[in-house]
Order: sequence, then structure tokens, then C-alpha cells
Amino acid sequence: MKIDAIVYTSNTGHTAQYAQMVGVRTGLPVYSAKEAETVLPQGACILYMGWIRASVIAGYREAAARYAIAAIAAVGMGETGGQIDVLRKKNKLAKELPLFTLQGGLLFQKLRGMNAFMINFSRKKAVKILKAERKRSEAQNAMLVMLSKGGSFVQEKHLGALLDWLASQGVTVLEQTPAEENGGENDTKQDPEN
Repeated sequence: MKIDAIVYTSNTGHTAQYAQMVGVRTGLPVYSAKEAETVLPQGACILYMGWIRASVIAGYREAAARYAIAAIAAVGMGETGGQIDVLRKKNKLAKELPLFTLQGGLLFQKLRGMNAFMINFSRKKAVKILKAERKRSEAQNAMLVMLSKGGSFVQEKHLGALLDWLASQGVTVLEQTPAEENGGENDTKQDPEN
């Protein structure tokens, strides 16, 4: 299946950043879901990228009704590679549909309405639980920073499995630059105590 484009739905910009990164590395055209409606024909084969809200991949149902989805990359607050089974079940995704998860971030200033309410409702309790954990993993520290201070954890290194899969599908994937090999830039220091 030849992938024609990357189509994404983004809330605070993390999914858009990842979509652009994949576009740069692959040369595939990148469109927001709204832009894609005016450019791509119905039935075009796409990599769909959407943000995660309460285990639902935003925009996926609409994209699946319009395009042939070759794979999905879902962006959320959780660890890259996590939540696969939960997302597959909640979104009713076929087992054979490739699904990747990428850690995005949390930008409090961009949250509005129900999204802000849902995050604020649960984050204080989660912060308290994480702070009580004596030996936190790197992923738990990252989550603690994200829930306490917000920030972006978008990094090129999170794209490894997705880019490998794209290469296995015949998509040309350009090599990383030295900065990308070191994980790329990240505007959040991962010190949960400061």
C-alpha cells in the first residue's frame, strides 16, 4: 500500500510537530485534517496522526470514513510505545492496523473547556501519587514534570518505531542529523523536584 500523505489532528500542537518531523524525514506531504479535505481525494492512503483524549484518538473516526488508513500514530501524555492495548480497544482498531504512540506534552495555557476541566480534575491526584513513589522510573519522572509544570516532550527519538515501519513499507526515510540522534530538542527540563 503506497502512502500518499500524513494527515493529522492536533489540539495543542504536539501532534502537528510530530507530523512535520515525519514529513521532513520521509518527504511525504503533511496536512491538517481540515487541509486534507480540500487536497486529498477520498480513499487516499494516509498515515493518520491524532492526539489522545481519554483514550480516544481525536479525528480518527472521521479520517477512517474518508481515507484508507495505513497506520495510526497517537500522541498523548503517556510514554512512547504505551497504551497500545487500551487505545486499540477503545477506538475499535483492527489488530492488524499498525498503531504507534508518541509522548507529546501538556500545555496548560492552550487547554480550553472540557479538556482543561478533565486535566485539572485528575492531575493533582496523579501528582500526589507520583511524588509519593520512592523509586520513580524515567517515564514517571517525565509524567510528574508534565503534570506539575506542563511542557513539551516532543523528541525525534520517539519516532524510531514509526519511521522503521514506514521504511518497511517502502517509504524513503532520511538519516537523522547528529542533533536528532541525541534525542532532538526538548523545552522541558525533566527535574520533577524543581
